[in-house]
Amino acid sequence: MGEAIDLAFEVKDSKQREGLIGHLSKGKLNKTNLNEQGVVCALLPLLNKELY
Repeated sequence: MGEAIDLAFEVKDSKQREGLIGHLSKGKLNKTNLNEQGVVCALLPLLNKELY
């Protein structure tokens, strides 16, 4: 995937830096932000047991 991103966006080593989400969001998101949001969303049922 990293090679495809590099070709599509004409960059080098995006896999080690901002990744696809960084390019698609024009730097507003990065891989770390996206992973943090995913973890928080995965934990929502534990925080709201009465809803699940």
